[in-house]
Amino acid sequence: MMRLGSGTGSLVNHIYSRSTPVEPEVGMGATLLSWTDRHPATVTEVFKKGKYKYFTVREDRWEIEEGFVRREYIGGEGVPYRFFPNKEGEGREATYRIKESGYEHVFLNPDTGRFFKMNTGGVIVGRREKYHDPHF
Repeated sequence: MMRLGSGTGSLVNHIYSRSTPVEPEVGMGATLLSWTDRHPATVTEVFKKGKYKYFTVREDRWEIEEGFVRREYIGGEGVPYRFFPNKEGEGREATYRIKESGYEHVFLNPDTGRFFKMNTGGVIVGRREKYHDPHF
């Protein structure tokens, strides 16, 4: 879950990050939430370590559907996008811990082998969405 004002500057992303968790499966669509933008992704791995389940998502490639010419919407709401999963090793990846209250963005400390909570970035599992805030 993202905190409004410190984890995200977007009320929409804040609300999305608090949506009811869905059990992720490899190949499911996902949306990475950032300060005000949203990026399409795909679940690439689901695993258990200790008492928690985790999943990893990889950012997708995208393009605006052919024939869309309304330039005032480019990057904003209402743009028809097509999404394409990246191959292994391409695109940014993020790992999340599954908790009853939602998903926690975590990173693996390579020295200790333990996951630590990050206070940035949220995720929606079950749908892909692209939004680029035109104000930044």
